[in-house]
Amino acid sequence: MHLSAFVVIAQEGNKTLTFKEYLGYVDAFHPIARQAAIFELSAREKLREARGGFDPELYHYSDKKEFDDKFYFFHSTTGLKVPLWYGVELNAQYDLANGALLNPENDVPNQGLNTVGIKVSVLQGLFTNQRMADVQQAKVLMNLAKAERQKQVLKLFQKAT
Repeated sequence: MHLSAFVVIAQEGNKTLTFKEYLGYVDAFHPIARQAAIFELSAREKLREARGGFDPELYHYSDKKEFDDKFYFFHSTTGLKVPLWYGVELNAQYDLANGALLNPENDVPNQGLNTVGIKVSVLQGLFTNQRMADVQQAKVLMNLAKAERQKQVLKLFQKAT
């Protein structure tokens, strides 16, 4: 039987960890600090999602009917909606429709029909609407998450010291 010995050196030299570095490691790697950071990140994503309610919307809808090599109708609508802050919505739309058996309600000129408009909710959502409320609520949640993270990290620092 042959025995051998190994010498393992984990660190070379003598490096001292400063108090500030120690707290930095606690903040970066402790599970409670990480969980608090995740809560703050989640609140930031909720705010981003709420602000997404004000993103422009591009849409297209088309419908056509053909049967036994016979063309009945074609109808297409393409548009852009841009929601603004106080419940105002800008809208631009282009409609094209043709065919012998087209529904009269969808009838437009041969070259198509352009529409531009502004939609304003009168006395409903004028001062606040669901999109605005979602953004404001997400901002409050974001501030709450920051305060909660700071509270958790300070408690953690207190225990660590």
